[in-house]
Amino acid sequence: MSATRDDWPQLASANETELLAHLGTAACATSHRAADLTWVVTGVAIDTWNGVFWTRLPPADADVQVPALVDQFRFQGLPAIWRTDAATEPADLGARLEALGCTVVPDGVCMGARLPTLSREMSRFPGLTIDRVTTPRELGEWLDIWTTTSGEPRGPRELIYEGLDSGARQPLHHYLARIDGRPAGVAEMFLGQRSAGLYSLAVAPAYRGRGIGTALVLTPLMVARTLGYDVAVARPVPETRSMLEHLGFETVPEPSIGFRIV
Repeated sequence: MSATRDDWPQLASANETELLAHLGTAACATSHRAADLTWVVTGVAIDTWNGVFWTRLPPADADVQVPALVDQFRFQGLPAIWRTDAATEPADLGARLEALGCTVVPDGVCMGARLPTLSREMSRFPGLTIDRVTTPRELGEWLDIWTTTSGEPRGPRELIYEGLDSGARQPLHHYLARIDGRPAGVAEMFLGQRSAGLYSLAVAPAYRGRGIGTALVLTPLMVARTLGYDVAVARPVPETRSMLEHLGFETVPEPSIGFRIV
């Protein structure tokens, strides 16, 4: 069954959760995966990169595990989210987390697009190339752009990426834009079960306004389309929202994805 616009919030949350589960397979990450619950600590100080999800606990088990995990994440000192979904158990998990001092993640928005109808107009800027990262050197160039544009410390994210299997069939793809061979912008795509998720879109200040961001969106999504994906999702930021809308993405309300462990 094909996804509709009403499905986009669920697809965006699911893609982000599947990405976190994948990051948890990195050699330097700490993680636990079982039928009743999964958690991941990446060491990156971003709340969507650490947390608990796919909770399917009987109430008696939740009595023990929920407070223990909240304490564990607080001890780590990293921002984290306990994610909830339609199948979360026990039904009173939210009340349990609030009683432990966790706070509800506010409702937000996400963006989605049907790939068959997405704009394919890309810049013809001379010297522009967009390629998937395949070597450690290219990953280093990718991180150079990302850390200088985002202000994020390089080390923790670099360790995670280096600790992942980077084979051609892996679901996490990094893309690097170059102008005349010089790194100019980056993007990231995660191929989830039902959608392609766009993340970490950034263009170096010296190269903005030349259509590089558009090319960094469309190039990976064309790859996703050839692999059979019909829907792309993204979380908008002020710098990218208008560009994504121009390309055919639509903004939809998104209910809370869970609780912040604070």
